[in-house]
Amino acid sequence: MCALVVAEAGNGICYAKTGQNVWELFQSTMYKDSRNEEVNMIAEIWRPLGQFDLEPTGETKSCYADGSSVLEGCREIRITGAGMQMSLDRNLHLELVMEGKDADEANLTPFSFLDIEMKDGTVCHMLGKLPEGDEIIWVKDTGKCVGYSHQGEAVTGDAYLGAVIRGGGFDPYGTSAWEEIFAVAFDRFINVEEIAGVYLDGEKLPLK
Repeated sequence: MCALVVAEAGNGICYAKTGQNVWELFQSTMYKDSRNEEVNMIAEIWRPLGQFDLEPTGETKSCYADGSSVLEGCREIRITGAGMQMSLDRNLHLELVMEGKDADEANLTPFSFLDIEMKDGTVCHMLGKLPEGDEIIWVKDTGKCVGYSHQGEAVTGDAYLGAVIRGGGFDPYGTSAWEEIFAVAFDRFINVEEIAGVYLDGEKLPLK
């Protein structure tokens, strides 16, 4: 089993096997040309984090939600105490290209909000594609996203879990031979045993 470690100082995530000492964290930094805002160099930096040990704690508890009734091609939504991962059996980039649209400039995330309702009634929010008219809330000193404003209401602090990162790759077992992955590393840990409901753009999903 592996543990997920998030380090604020390094602006990144490292994975380590339980019981293993973690010494360093990998960080990629992009440098932009001030004249045209184009990325012209990516620096790869290793920064020391110090030493600490990870001990086995048993199997990571997970909550699974079925998003297929709301989002076409959605295989599975897995939520742990530290993050969320959604799998789609689709190639969203290719779909836009086939429609004659500019896929390189588009935000391909096919949903805006993924919300978790806890048994005590509190709701935790994850951000997908920000709807038009809404705004990201940034920390000016660090440039870190700490939430968003939706229809004039700020979602930040403990109500905000994080924003989606998209990835994809060839999947020989999928019907489209491609798998889209949408993942969030939570800003704080949650107790998955206290999850009462999962909502995708306001639609409640069946829990598995």
